[in-house]
Order: sequence, then structure tokens, then C-alpha cells
Amino acid sequence: MLSGALPFDRLRVYAGMALVLAQLGAVVFAHVDVKRGAARYFAWAPNDYSVDYSIRATVNGHLLDAREFGERYRLPERDFYEDPPQRLLHYLRRYESTYGRHDRTSLVVRYRLDGHRPVVWRWSHG
Repeated sequence: MLSGALPFDRLRVYAGMALVLAQLGAVVFAHVDVKRGAARYFAWAPNDYSVDYSIRATVNGHLLDAREFGERYRLPERDFYEDPPQRLLHYLRRYESTYGRHDRTSLVVRYRLDGHRPVVWRWSHG
């Protein structure tokens, strides 16, 4: 394949192969890394997720209205989301385990991925 190639051509081919292998290694590492793997999702191709969601949040016994919800999570209470639902759920868990860790919080997320059956996810702490 490279027997008649000039040294510079050979270098370009090897550099290209090294770049592709490095990208592949990074993707594999991101998905097998125990500490970060649960928060990741496999995405090698363009994003093709369609998630309709609504979230109900109760904080310290008070059901948040749309304004309060938006101020707390910087998200609309009901919306269309173009990432995997796991990313949204991880964002909510991460918020509650850091900024909201001192509150008693209950979350109910209802979502439909790509028009399929609705899924209900519940989370609470405190």
C-alpha cells in the first residue's frame, strides 16, 4: 500500500490513522470509565433524539410553579428536548445532589422518547 509512497505521504497516512485511533480510544474510554460511564450515552452519529417532557418538582413540601421551576433548574417545566432523556435526568440529579442537597425534593418526570410510550421517572431525597 505505501511501498512506493514518498516519506511525507507515509507520514500523512500514519498521522491520519493515529488520529482516528485516538478518537476511537477516547469514545471507548468514555463508555467504560466507571466513574463517568453512567452519565454518558453512546453518540457517534448526529443527534436524533426527540423527547417531549414535563416535570413536577416539590421542594420542602411546596409544589413549584412554572416560574419557580425555571428559576431553580434553568429549564422549562414542560418542553421538547433534543438530547437523550438520560442527560436530562442526570442534570436534575446532579443539581439536587449539589445546589439542592439541603432541600427535601421530589421530582416526577414524564417523557416520551421519539413518540414511543410515555415513561415516568421519580426521584426524591432529603
